[in-house]
Amino acid sequence: MKLKKLFTEHPASVKETYWQHLAVATIYSFKMIFAGLACFIHAIFPFLFVHTASNLVMMMAKHIEERQQRGSKHT
Repeated sequence: MKLKKLFTEHPASVKETYWQHLAVATIYSFKMIFAGLACFIHAIFPFLFVHTASNLVMMMAKHIEERQQRGSKHT
């Protein structure tokens, strides 16, 4: 497999360039870190961040599903 294909095949499957995919994945990673921290703080202080992590996870899941549908519509 050619090196370029390793970096472009998956992003193309969701109709993104390598750079677009990098940006989206980076945003997801920061949201996951934030959700994890909110979960940890919530574990210690149950009155804080009551819905933060679950709301972020649901929002990301919806966005991922929309991206997958967008990719499958064009293939």
